[in-house]
This record gives sequence, structure tokens and C-alpha cells, in this order.
Amino acid sequence: MENEGSLNIYRYISIVVKYRWLVLIMFVILIISGMFVVTKQKDMYAAHSKILVNYQMGGVSSDISRFFMKGTIAYLVKTYSLTIVSNGVLQTTKDQLHLPYSVGYLRNHVFVTTEEGTNLINISATLADKELVSKFLNTLIENYIELQKNFLTQDSNRARIYIKEQLNIIEKDLGDLQTQIKEFKEKNGVVDVAAETQKLVETFSQLRYEKLSAINEKKSVNSSLSKVNKTINKLKSGGQKNLISSIEKSPEYNSYIALQEEYEKASLYYSPDSNYMKLLDEKLKQLKEKIYSSASKAGVAGYSIAALFAQKSGLEKRLISLNLEIKKTNNMLGSLDNEFRGIPEKEREYSNLMRKLTVNEKLYSMLLEQEKELALQQVSTGSTIRVVDKAVPAGRPVTTSKVSYALFVFIFSLVVAIGFAFLIEYLDVTVKPSDNIEKIFKVDVLGKIPEITQSDKKLTKWQIIFGKRGKSGIRTFKDNLLTQIDERSTIHESYKELRTLLNYSKLLKEKEFGKSILITSSETKEGKSITAANLSIILAKNKKKVVLIDADMRKPAQHRIFALENSTGLTNYFDGTIGLDKVEDIIKPGINPYHYLITCGPHSHHSSEYLDSDDVIKLNDKLGKMGFEYILFDTPPVNALTDAVVLSNKIDGVIFVIRANQISRHRVQLALEGLRKNEDTHILGAVLNGIPLRGGYGYYYYYYGQTYYYSYYSEDKENEKEK
Repeated sequence: MENEGSLNIYRYISIVVKYRWLVLIMFVILIISGMFVVTKQKDMYAAHSKILVNYQMGGVSSDISRFFMKGTIAYLVKTYSLTIVSNGVLQTTKDQLHLPYSVGYLRNHVFVTTEEGTNLINISATLADKELVSKFLNTLIENYIELQKNFLTQDSNRARIYIKEQLNIIEKDLGDLQTQIKEFKEKNGVVDVAAETQKLVETFSQLRYEKLSAINEKKSVNSSLSKVNKTINKLKSGGQKNLISSIEKSPEYNSYIALQEEYEKASLYYSPDSNYMKLLDEKLKQLKEKIYSSASKAGVAGYSIAALFAQKSGLEKRLISLNLEIKKTNNMLGSLDNEFRGIPEKEREYSNLMRKLTVNEKLYSMLLEQEKELALQQVSTGSTIRVVDKAVPAGRPVTTSKVSYALFVFIFSLVVAIGFAFLIEYLDVTVKPSDNIEKIFKVDVLGKIPEITQSDKKLTKWQIIFGKRGKSGIRTFKDNLLTQIDERSTIHESYKELRTLLNYSKLLKEKEFGKSILITSSETKEGKSITAANLSIILAKNKKKVVLIDADMRKPAQHRIFALENSTGLTNYFDGTIGLDKVEDIIKPGINPYHYLITCGPHSHHSSEYLDSDDVIKLNDKLGKMGFEYILFDTPPVNALTDAVVLSNKIDGVIFVIRANQISRHRVQLALEGLRKNEDTHILGAVLNGIPLRGGYGYYYYYYGQTYYYSYYSEDKENEKEK
């Protein structure tokens, strides 16, 4: 027995078959395009290298240099991993090696990754030339290292120029002070100052030196902070505005800024080993980790920006410390000034000169030391990058074989082509046999009628799915009647099912005679007239006296379906030509003694007025008294004319015909809403008509019904042969 899962497979196959030409054309286009690309595909070779980012610049050992470099190592690793493929470095490498590639192509073929928890950066490159790829990668790294050296050299040169300017100024001041001291001694006969005064001068000189050192460091910190802020502003304008704003506005970052200020203020009164300072230090560490954790969720960019903010907060923290230190030193210098006022005037003047001389000598020594450090940096490697592994010539190609690419193209083309068929099916808004009619339109389904074809042999399930059909030619109205169709067909069974449901309808059970039913649809060519005709036939075959009335006065069809003359009919009754007492004159016999018809008669443009009159009720009552159990009305489509709507409130029930795969759901919904506006209208249900016999829903119904009846029919034939 077939299960529901297998039915779904058959339905999916039927969708592909339905759009088979479209699937085939699209598949061919994709496969040709893909194979063309595959034939042009070149083997790619890879080279790999590894570099190390140092904690400090070569040759620099001052506290301030170590402080900055140690605080920004994570930022440097991430920044270098992003900037190593900058346009300038790639363009320089391209020009040096005369590469036949664009800068954009080279950037897309260089891959940079970092190893978490280390200062290592892995760099890989892929090119079509296995000899060139390693040379390209090594040259790229060399150019980047040279670029970093140039940056450091430029910074060092600027620093050395500044230091030389300061040395020249201090050297001149030292000469002037030595001359002033000599002249003062000669003029005033001063040989030396008292020990207490000397001690005071030394203390003052040391404080003054510390203050000037702090001021110089403050300038350096402000310069670095300015660079960091400029970098953050560039990132904001470069698409990282939201990420930066989220960090700046985060409670963790704001708490970190406030806490580090508290930490620096507390450091003036508490020792670093005190419990209070340790507590503050631990809180700062926890907040910093939270900032990193939150930002790292955004990937490399987030981690890099978090490191940048860590550098910024570190600089701001140092700036707070320096400001406090300068303020503290100023207070101490102010106290010493008061002590100096108690010294005799000449001794005080001499002490001031000695104090200035001592301070300048210390500053001069400090600047000389820094100049030596910068000179040492310039003669050393001067880069924060070290090459750990150089790229070596590539071996085997890293790209997938052309056979694998071709297989991928084949599968990809097939999937896309089939997927396109399902997309079209999904976008198709027509009513399909597989739709849940009850749920979509809030109406019961009374029957599902397969499309009518001439068939003289049994079709297998797969023949139906793959488009095999029974013989069909040009069919007339008469050809579609049940009287012309094999009684063992599923068409007959479908109408029998419809008849059964009508017999048990609650709305119709109450009346023994005169059960009036209106048959309509939303649009033309949905098969409502044939449905009405076949329904009347199947009811009559069950010995139910039926009269079929053609109430479509604009485009009547029943007289053509049953090959009857149409000179007189329903319009003659409505215009008074034939009275109610002579209605028998317009009733025509049908296929058997239980089957009768009232054709339309002469066309009329007053159909709405006729059908909205009480004459309809009188006609129904008369026909009921004449013994007609069922009175069927074939009316125009709801969306075309108002005839069905005005007649529906005078009829016991409405059967709504829907043509599968032809009418849109919107048009059906619009027609049903029009009928439901009349509170006295009772919709018995819908009949889904024209279910295709080429797969999808309906093939199941058709196939098993056909199998059963053909089996029965075959047994009959075998029995006849034996006789």
C-alpha cells in the first residue's frame, strides 16, 4: 500500500515534470556557463609565512617606551594583520615584481590570520605561478617591514630634532647661569652657602627636575592620545561607528574610566601594596576583561577596537597620574619657596642661581640619554616585526581538480534548475489540487473532478507522473457528458461521491421535493455548466427526478450540451409569455424519465431583474409540486455578473465550482465574499474541477480508481473469453 510519504515524492517529481522544459533549458545554460569557467580555471599554488610582533621597538628601553608597547601588543597584532594587505604595500610589491595582477586581485588572494594568545601572524598567498607565489609573499612581508621601519625612523627623527632643540636651549641657559654665578660670587664675595641652604637647593632642584620630566612626559602622552583619538575617529567614519559607540556608551567602559581616575588619586595617599589599592586594581582588571569580551564578539575588528580603547584608557590613566604628580610637585615647591624667603637675600639669590643650574644640568643629562636611545634605535633593526618562517616555493596545486569542479557545476546546475521550478510553483497563485481548500476559503469540499480525457487503456502510476495521457482530441460539449464516458472511470466515481454528499447535506435533508441548488463559479471556463449537467445526470441515474435550469441568460450552454432547441425557455416564463400554469411547456425531457431541462430561451439583458423577482420562488414551488426532487440552476460566474448573487438568497444551497491550476486564489476569494454578503445565501461547498491526470494531487485519486476499475474490467473480459 502506498503511504503519504511516497505520495509527496510523486508530487515533487510531477512539479519537475510540469516545468521540465524550463528546467532543461536552465540546466543547459548553467552547465555550459559553468563548464566554460572550469575550462578557464588555472591551478593555484599556495605559499605560507609566519611573523612575530615584538613587545617593544628594537633599541628602546625607556620606561615610557616599554609602557606604550606593552599596553598595545594586542592592538598591534590585530592592526598589522589588517594593514599588511594595504594598497600601498601591495602596489609597491606589484611594481617591484612586475606582477600582471591588479591590487584588488592580490588583496583577495592574500589571507592573514592570528593565533589567539600569541603574537604570531600567519600569512598565506595563492597565485597561478608556483615559483612566483613564494617570492611575492616574501617581498610583500619585506616591504611591510620596511614600511614599519620608515614609520619608526620618521618618529625617531622628529623626536631627535625636538631633543636637539631642547639641548641647544638648555646648553645656552647653562652657559648663562654659570656666568651669572661667577659674576655674583665675584661681586658679593660669596664663597658657598650654608649646609641647610645647600640641602634646600638640592631638594628644590630634584622637585623641579621631576616636575619638568612629568611635563615632558605629559606632552608625549598627549601626542600619543591625540593619535589614538584620530584613529578612533577614522574608524567611526569608516563603518565602525556603531561598534565604537557601543563601547563608549557601555557601563563597563564608563566605570573603567571613573575607577582609573580614583585609582590614580588614591595612589597619592596609599601604598601599592595596600588592600585598598589591590582591590581597585582587581576591579580595573575585571572591567577591562568585560570590555574585551564584549567587543571580541564582533570578530577581529571588535577585538582590535577594544585594544585601541585599552590603549586610550591607559594613556588617559597615565595623564591623570602625571597631572596629579605635577600638582603635588607644585605644592611642594610652593612650600619650599616659603622656606627660601627666610634665607638672607644675597644667599637666596645665589641659591636660586644654583637651583636653576642644577635643574638644567639634570635635564641636559636626561635629554642626552634619550638622544642616545633614539640613535641606538636608528642603527638597530627598528621594527616591531620579526620573520619566523619565510615562504618557500610551492609544491602541488591547492585547488580542486577540474573533474571535481565539473562535478560540482553539474550538481549545482541541476539543483538550481530544479529549485527554480519549485520557486515558480510556489509563486503560482492559482488554486492547486494540493491546496487546503477548506482552510484557505472556509468552505467544504464536496468533490474533486479529474480532467476529462478519452482513455482506452490503463495508465501506470509513472506514466501519469511523466506526462502520459489518455487519447484526447477536439472534444465537444456532448463529449464531456457522463453519458459519453465509461462508467468504470474515476470521473463517474467523482460525481457519485458528489451525489452522496448532497444526499446527506443537512441543508437539503429537510425538503423531500423542490431542493434547489445553484451552480456557479468565479470566472468563465471553469466548467460550471458541464459540472451542472453531469450532476443532473448522476442524480437522475439514482432515480431522483431532476430538472436542470439554464439561468445564464447572456451566454447559455445547456441547450448545446444536450443538443436541444432553444426557441422557448426560462426567459419566456419571466417575461410572461408562458404563465406559471403552463410551465410544463418549457420543460424538455433529458437522458431518462427522471431527467429534465429548462433551457434559457431567447437571450435577455434583464436577467438580474428576472432572477431577483418573486417569480423564482413561485417557479421553485411549482416544480416541487410537480414531483421534482432536485432543481439545479446553472448561473453566470459571480465575478462577471450579479445574477448568481441575487438568485442565491432564493435557493436552498450553492455549489461553487473551482477550476484547478487556472483561477487565482484572490479571484475565488473575491467571488465567495460576494456570495457571503447575502445573509440568506447558504454555500453547500466547493467542487474542485479539472484535476490534471499528469501527477500532483489527483494522480493518486485517478490512479487507484483507475486501477480498481480496470482490474474489474479486465476480469470481465477474461470471463467473457472463457465463455
